[in-house]
Amino acid sequence: MNPIETRIKHGLREMGIACHTVYKMPDVDEQRILISFASGSSSTLTASKVEKALNSLGLGEFKLAEDFRRLSAAFLHLEVTMCGKTQPEMPPHGEDKGRQVEVAMGARTEPLVHPEAG
Repeated sequence: MNPIETRIKHGLREMGIACHTVYKMPDVDEQRILISFASGSSSTLTASKVEKALNSLGLGEFKLAEDFRRLSAAFLHLEVTMCGKTQPEMPPHGEDKGRQVEVAMGARTEPLVHPEAG
């Protein structure tokens, strides 16, 4: 499990929302998380309650679908989109070679150096 999945699972557990699995879905366009909850212990759980809890974790802004998906008899699944991902365009080839570009994913920022700056 990667760090963001771990932080989400532990953060929800601390807020009294027990989730079975948190999985970061491989998607290049937007960062999405799939969260599964045990059906038996989730009778009072709503999507808005989960959304409020996720947004209070300080990991970025989360947007949820309005309903849970029942993919099996034992688990409810909820797909979450992280809205805080921004990725500025790289400068055209030959321009601004030494510029440092920042890519923000959720609340984490990773500096990248233009390939020509080497």
